[in-house]
Amino acid sequence: MNHGPIESVIFDLDGTLIDSADDIIRCLNRAYDSIGISPLEIKRSHIGPPLKDIIQKVTPDIGSDNAERIINGFRKCYDSISHEKTRIKYGFRKTLDQLSSWGIRTFIVTNKPQKPTRMIADKLRLTGFSEILTPDIGFRERNKAEMITDLIAHWNLDSGRTLMVGDTESDVYAARKNGLRAAVVRNGYGCPWKIAVSSPDYVLKTGRDLIYLLSDNFR
Repeated sequence: MNHGPIESVIFDLDGTLIDSADDIIRCLNRAYDSIGISPLEIKRSHIGPPLKDIIQKVTPDIGSDNAERIINGFRKCYDSISHEKTRIKYGFRKTLDQLSSWGIRTFIVTNKPQKPTRMIADKLRLTGFSEILTPDIGFRERNKAEMITDLIAHWNLDSGRTLMVGDTESDVYAARKNGLRAAVVRNGYGCPWKIAVSSPDYVLKTGRDLIYLLSDNFR
């Protein structure tokens, strides 16, 4: 593939642009408690995948009926809280402003459903994105790689000039399936050795490193 200067950047949300772990863990604990089940310790490293995968990881023998009850309990909690513990991560406010000044288009692709995503985007003033794509928009639920595929097609993006920024190995693999370069922030929720195995093109210490990356390599 012919790689050129980056024209578009696709961001993951949880663990990448924002730190939402405390609010997610709080609602997961409430959901488990509501049906009388005590989960294993829910860690920040569990956050990021689709909710059903988190539940399967935390309680592998939960059963489909109880898993559905936990999902419903979590959604009821998470869609109603004020997300007061969710914050934009260090460096990304300035980074987003800089990308905008360079004329680089930005997008968000997240496993989080549309309702809480919009609530958080409004609360944190995450504006200026060409599109925020969630798995529950459209006629069927999609995984992250499929959402990126649809995004590329809809916006006619050049894969060789588009960068995916995430915090886990699954973000890297989703980028690879679509022919994109991938950058991973080290201070997210991903497991370091799994990220290393996935071989991202770039590893960022904080969001501000993305400014240096694009300035040094593409501007």
